Amino acid sequence: MFRGLLNTSQSRKTSSQTRPNAPKPAVTGPSYSILGANTRFVGTLKTEGDVQVEDIFVGDITARGRVTLGKQASLDGDLICEQAVIAGLVKGDVTARRITVLGTGRILGNLRMEKLMTEDGAFIQGVITLEKDLEISEVVEEKARSLILNTASVREREDVTQWPAR
Repeated sequence: MFRGLLNTSQSRKTSSQTRPNAPKPAVTGPSYSILGANTRFVGTLKTEGDVQVEDIFVGDITARGRVTLGKQASLDGDLICEQAVIAGLVKGDVTARRITVLGTGRILGNLRMEKLMTEDGAFIQGVITLEKDLEISEVVEEKARSLILNTASVREREDVTQWPAR
């Protein structure tokens, strides 16, 4: 009596598992990364999506989307993104098409952007460069080239310091 039910359920299971054209889940749209309160990060972050930082970040952030630094957040490094919203502290250069510095935001570094918006109380200490057309992908390539050149010059200095004394 139950034999037919068992065979039926097994046959359903195997037929659905072996379908070659079964749809696979796809990731759609860019990602959204959050470094919440009580989260400290040291390193380099590169993402195709958006980033929200609510605590301490030491290192560089490169994002194709929007980067938001909360009121209690601090970034000790450079920021390259499409749009930056700063409510906390940045100790480094910021490059973005649009930069918004909220009333609690403080930037100690140079800014390079197409549009800048600030609220009352915002603080910026550095050189501000306004550009008509800023391509973030070109900025990322520039930074990569400069890092390669800096690494090469450091290696040359290390080689010189390692020469045997005569």
